[in-house]
Parts: sequence; structure tokens; C-alpha cells
Amino acid sequence: MHRTDVCSVPAQGPTLSELGTVQTCAEHCPECFRSGLFFDPENAFGRCKQWPAPQGRACRRFIAEEAAASGAKCVLTHNPTWIIDPIDGTCNFVHRFPTVAVSIGFAVRQELEFGVIYHCTEERLYTGRRGRGAFCNGQRLRVSGETDLSKALVLTEIGPKRDPATLKLFLSNMERLLHAKAHGVRVIGSSTLALCHLASGAADAYYQFGLHCWDLAAATVIIREAGGIVIDTSGGPLDLMACRVVAASTREMAMLIAQALQTINYGRDDEK
Repeated sequence: MHRTDVCSVPAQGPTLSELGTVQTCAEHCPECFRSGLFFDPENAFGRCKQWPAPQGRACRRFIAEEAAASGAKCVLTHNPTWIIDPIDGTCNFVHRFPTVAVSIGFAVRQELEFGVIYHCTEERLYTGRRGRGAFCNGQRLRVSGETDLSKALVLTEIGPKRDPATLKLFLSNMERLLHAKAHGVRVIGSSTLALCHLASGAADAYYQFGLHCWDLAAATVIIREAGGIVIDTSGGPLDLMACRVVAASTREMAMLIAQALQTINYGRDDEK
């Protein structure tokens, strides 16, 4: 398969009844809903595997949050691969907090080729394709270009762990950035949409420990195509499976954030 030959994604999104599966599961299976929410991959969004492949080409490899929750291995091979989060911001959705997205990334030979993120409540469609730019509802996206941390709005997410040691590190990282004179730090409950805000210039940086490849894949393409940078929290190249990231409008900003952080170990997606 050529790098630029990609499958067509149906325009029709999930129905309200399918999205309602989340609410039903929350009511009848509360033990499954502590800090991270998910639902049956064989149920509502299992049908994504029925997307047609181009004739004569097999685009049948999937990595998805709900499949991983059921024990499927998250291994990114050289094969064409869809990397999907059917609902990012599930906790927001359950509480009717209007920050919810669908995220679809596509990789070939372990390189991210394009990403699509749909902000469900605001009907904003973010798209990015390697070498072709990033857009929101057809309007080109550009990062802010901010290099001064004192002028930067920094976004993050708490992560799924809630034990005292992890929470202490999370709060310590936020405190470090505020002591470094970051203009503000915000949590919105959706990593993919937070990253889209960075790509659109509404925020200047993002960091997180405990997110997954399906949170990052689509957004990484969009940010890069908007002129931003996505790296590992160590300051090195992004490792999609490492469950950690720093993204920023400039390399200078990314390095300032990375140098301020203490590592929170969440393991790797490809080792779980």
C-alpha cells in the first residue's frame, strides 16, 4: 500500500442510541467506572471494523481504546493502522459536560499520516494530513508561536491513577509550572480537544502522563501540520506508546515544559 492511499471514513457518526451505551453501562456496571470510562468494543463502535478497504488493499489493523480495555494488544507495526478513540472525554459525556470528541488517526510504516478529530457538541472537525496542513471546518490552523512561559496557557489532564503518590506528583508538576510563572494551567477533560486547542492557537502548550496512543495519534498530526511540536517528556522524540507527551507551539516552549516536569510512570501501551 502506498503511503498516501488511505481508506475512506464514513461521514455518518455514532447514533445517539450508541452513545447512550455509555450512560447505560455507567448505571449498571459502576465498578467499571472509577476514573477511566469505557464501553464494550463489540457493541456500539465495534462497527468501525466494518469500514471498507480500497479494492485490493487490506487496511484492517486497528488499535482502539475499547479493544485495549478488553485485553487486545496495542502493537504498532509497519502495516497500515487505524488508531481510534471513539469517545474521548467519556466522563464529560456521562456528566453532560460539553467537551467530547471522536479521534481517528492513521499510521503507515509506524509513521502518522493523518488525523481527524470531531468535537461532537460544537460540530468542529479538526483534520491534518502529513505535508498537507491542518484545518478546522476548512479553516487553516496555526499554533500561537509563543516562546515565553509567562505568557503561556498550558493545558494538561490528570491521568487515570488516583493513588496518593501519583496525585502528589501530578500536583507537584502543576505547582512547578506555576512557580515558573506560567500564565495559567487548565484541565478540560479531553486530551484530544486540549491538543486541538493548542493547534488552533487558543493554548500554547500541553503535557500529560498517562494518556495513550489513541489520545495522541490524530492530534499529533494536526499539531505538527499547524506548526507545533510534539515530543517526549524527556525532551527527546515522541514515542507514541510511552504514555507521556509534551506538545507546544515552539520547541523553546516544549523544552521549558519538559525540563520542569517530574516523571509519572504509567508504563507503555505496547507492554500492557
